[in-house]
Amino acid sequence: MEKEMTASEKPLVSFVVFAYNQEAFVRQAVEAALAQTYLPLEIILSDDASQDATATIIRELAEKYRGPHKVIVNINEKNLGIGGHVNKTVALAQGEFLVFAAGDDISKPERTTMLVDAWLHAGRCAGAFHSGYDDMSENGEMLGTVSRDPNRPVLPQMCIEHNIVVGATEAWSRSIFDTFGPLHPSVIHEDRIAALRAALLDGLHYVDYPLVAYRRGGISMSPQFSRLRARRDNSHRYAVDTAHMICDIELARRKSLLTDDEADSLLSIAGNRLLREALLIRTKSLIWIPIEVVRETFLALKRTAFVAYKLFSL
Repeated sequence: MEKEMTASEKPLVSFVVFAYNQEAFVRQAVEAALAQTYLPLEIILSDDASQDATATIIRELAEKYRGPHKVIVNINEKNLGIGGHVNKTVALAQGEFLVFAAGDDISKPERTTMLVDAWLHAGRCAGAFHSGYDDMSENGEMLGTVSRDPNRPVLPQMCIEHNIVVGATEAWSRSIFDTFGPLHPSVIHEDRIAALRAALLDGLHYVDYPLVAYRRGGISMSPQFSRLRARRDNSHRYAVDTAHMICDIELARRKSLLTDDEADSLLSIAGNRLLREALLIRTKSLIWIPIEVVRETFLALKRTAFVAYKLFSL
């Protein structure tokens, strides 16, 4: 029988709450973070330059807290967007394992404990972990429990589909960031990028238990997202995601995480996906995709020249 670790033997874990303009919900999200049962735990409460009372509520709850967890408050002076916000909090975090929560969702007290147990059971692998969740309406009405298929293939589906994981349930090994580096600041679906990175390393792991109450119509959105949604459709966001994924696949090849044949296969699939997304965007709108990402995408697609030619000929 395996001996249970003492608190001093357990790895330090970081629980990060991201918030932006969520004054109506952030109190519940922060209280749920502070109620986590895992030790040792540092809790990072981070606000991305909200224009409402979100930051004030975060500071108030942190100042009143007298529990066992270390609490770090970060209030960004200017809005970084989702990708930049993730990068900032990962840089602040000291934990080997990172659990993320949106400012409008509610984590169950045992969430961190169960995710860490799964990670330890997997040998502290460089992977990502996600779980089932309780579906919740915007006004807090519980609508049922949602499970995922633990046997659902991740690659190459990750390069095609957008809903392999629900980001509100995710936790990541720090090794994912150590290997691939920070996210591009323009990224909005950080969960999709992290899941692909995990799949390229030690895999995506599922805990079959609802550990989060996930609020529909999530509003952890930066002004960047609000403007984007007002002016452009989903294709823009997914095009940026796919371009970022192509860069990560090429990096995985360079780091010998993939063979040339494996990388070529994934690049071909992702490249065709990016082409389809680009065809849905008017030519002028392609300027929104950051030029650095476009440049790296072009280099990564050198083995699929036809797709690259079509994309950059639009």
